[in-house]
Amino acid sequence: RLSPEKGYVDLLSLFLKLHNIDSEYTLDIVGDGVLMPELKAFVLDNNLGDCVTLHGFKGKEDLNKLLSKSSIYLMCSYTESFGIVLLEAMSFGIPCLAFDSAEGAREVIDDGKNGYLISDRSFDNMIEKIEYLVDNKSIREKMGDNARKSVEKYTSDFVIKQWYEIIEKSDFNE
Repeated sequence: RLSPEKGYVDLLSLFLKLHNIDSEYTLDIVGDGVLMPELKAFVLDNNLGDCVTLHGFKGKEDLNKLLSKSSIYLMCSYTESFGIVLLEAMSFGIPCLAFDSAEGAREVIDDGKNGYLISDRSFDNMIEKIEYLVDNKSIREKMGDNARKSVEKYTSDFVIKQWYEIIEKSDFNE
């Protein structure tokens, strides 16, 4: 959903800084919404058409294809409930970076293990972490493996097991 609280304008501003450091970076944005015209204008005004793709809405299959060829997932949301999109990215072994203002990201990202939480919405710190992961493939892959493992606790089998344990311990059985 391309809406102001998701921080897509910040994402493009951050990406512009990254692009000025290394023009090899690419960015895929999936979703649709009220910000699409503003995002398109930003891409055009900053000559980012060759490295930023605004995909619009995509179904699960197309989204999975994009995730399978991605290296890092960035979330620039100002606020976020539970970050399901982070779980989706992590299930593909993608380390996730998010500003810690997105409270839901704090529930999913184990800072330094399966991604990074960036304080104070610091673009410089976000860029530093992105460059670190890009330059250190083995660390990026290790974080990706940790990301994949960390989503296991959200699988239906794991959740069902937890519910059974809760029910077994409860007074409902008496």
